[in-house]
Amino acid sequence: MKGKNSGSIFFMLSIIAAVGAAFLFTKAAITYNQLVPVVVANPSKGDIPAFHVIQAEDVTVAMAPRSEIKKGTYKNINGVIGKATRTLIPAGEKISTKHLVVEGAKSILSAKVSEKKDGSLRGFPIPVDMVSGLGGALEIGDKVDVIGALNLPAGPMKSNKEPVSKILAAGVEIIGKIGSKEQPAGYIVNLTPKQAQDVQFALLNGKISFAVYPFEYDLKASDTKPTTTESFIFQYLANPSLIQGGNSNENANSNQ
Repeated sequence: MKGKNSGSIFFMLSIIAAVGAAFLFTKAAITYNQLVPVVVANPSKGDIPAFHVIQAEDVTVAMAPRSEIKKGTYKNINGVIGKATRTLIPAGEKISTKHLVVEGAKSILSAKVSEKKDGSLRGFPIPVDMVSGLGGALEIGDKVDVIGALNLPAGPMKSNKEPVSKILAAGVEIIGKIGSKEQPAGYIVNLTPKQAQDVQFALLNGKISFAVYPFEYDLKASDTKPTTTESFIFQYLANPSLIQGGNSNENANSNQ
């Protein structure tokens, strides 16, 4: 009789354990698929562009399964309003920290400088005319060499002027345009403080021009020495083929 009672108790405990396990599994499944609020780009407003300060009308709240919510996803609209985007956010997409610029940027321009994650960079304005600014053809994101040409004092009494030309900053990025697209008054570029200082000196004492980069480029090609009157004359006297332009190797071959 005792064995029979023990078997009954064991059977009951097994049933209770099975019911408990089923309950916990069901609860976990419900929690996993539970709908929770998330902030998304407002479908009725369309995509949110990059480097745009998010306004209340740009976003809305939608419900999504908890299982689909990734780390960093915003659940409250107040968490994104007033922040700047770093990438385009498609309409309806959940907004997360990966879409927004680093904390601390107070303007779109500051956000663009901050995006490089290089604390040595500064956004610096360079005024241009239609020629030095390449006729307004430059676009934000283009890379350029900033070339300075100026007359420096020379001679024993420094009464003479010596023309000098030099690439002051190589491979810098255009992050902003000042003025109209057709007739820009200037461009904003990322420079180090020393580069900005040198460019400012050239602006006050000479002229600045841009040389735009191709899609595929050799940054080392911009590592040049200053061009002076002496170096210019010596260069072309020693290498007359350079005057013909084009590829120097081709010119050398044609002269053989």
